Amino acid sequence: MGSAALISGTISTACLSLIASTLFGLGVAGQVILNVMAKPSVQLGLYGIKHFPPISVSDALDKELISGQKFVTVTCFIPLYMMYMNATMPFGFQTDVMFLMLSYSMFNDPNGITDTVPSRIMRRIAVLKIIAKAIYNLTINRVYYRWHKKIQPCFFADKLSSGDLQRIESEIEEDNERENREEAAAIKDAAYPLVLRFLRRAFRAIDDTTRTWWRELLLCSKIDFSKMFGSSSLYRRVLSTFLLPRAGEYVSTHWLILVPGMNTFLNQFTDTPDESLFLRNILGCAVVVLARELVSFSLNYFRFRQLQSIDVDEDPSDYCRYMAEVYDEGDERQQPH
Repeated sequence: MGSAALISGTISTACLSLIASTLFGLGVAGQVILNVMAKPSVQLGLYGIKHFPPISVSDALDKELISGQKFVTVTCFIPLYMMYMNATMPFGFQTDVMFLMLSYSMFNDPNGITDTVPSRIMRRIAVLKIIAKAIYNLTINRVYYRWHKKIQPCFFADKLSSGDLQRIESEIEEDNERENREEAAAIKDAAYPLVLRFLRRAFRAIDDTTRTWWRELLLCSKIDFSKMFGSSSLYRRVLSTFLLPRAGEYVSTHWLILVPGMNTFLNQFTDTPDESLFLRNILGCAVVVLARELVSFSLNYFRFRQLQSIDVDEDPSDYCRYMAEVYDEGDERQQPH
């Protein structure tokens, strides 16, 4: 009994130490990000505090204007918030809803008395992120998906989960069934007059286009096909997240400030110069992310052309058979011996 209690206590202590270390690391990273992106007055606004003249966050803690729980919660949430905003599409719809709810919870006064401009900015950015993700799915990710369908090399399978492979296999089977239906319908059309034959073909084309568009939209909303052509390392994503604030601040200070009418535009959404600077830094981060995606898209295009010249699979059934073998191997490993 004593040995079991000792082991249990050791495990509990190790878990608590790990949690404390994680929170400490997130808190330090969050404060560093805030120091780069925002002036002290704006940082106070993120905690729901309005104070004139502006004071530092440490002074606000000493004066108990900010509770320790609020400080830890916000500073630890900032790195996760930045990582989510920095990522193109590594998260599902449930994660989008969760981050949206957390953003409205973190950056909102529960009594509705103090609603600062920085808090409103952070909440609205969470909404804009979901809109940007939807645009990405309709455009860039859809292009990546069509590139994938033109190549279909077997080594793509190791970059996808079993569920993603099953979704792609279902899509390929649906394409094959659609081609078979089109061939059968073309044979039947021969028995109809020319005008009716044209109307039938037009109706089928509209129906097939609508169904294909809807299937592609659903599939692209669940799978990020860009990872098939480039790296999606977690370490790279974390590193880019911590470099993003400094890159965005640099773009804001050296480039965006030169845009005519920029300050006039920002003043429509802010009340003070510090808040305008904060919003401009956020726009700088958005410019960096957009530029990165354009560069990545260009590099992935060259990768696509390279793979297309090396291995073009003319028979989608070969791809289906390969994925079936992957599933069979996974099932055999899961079966008890």
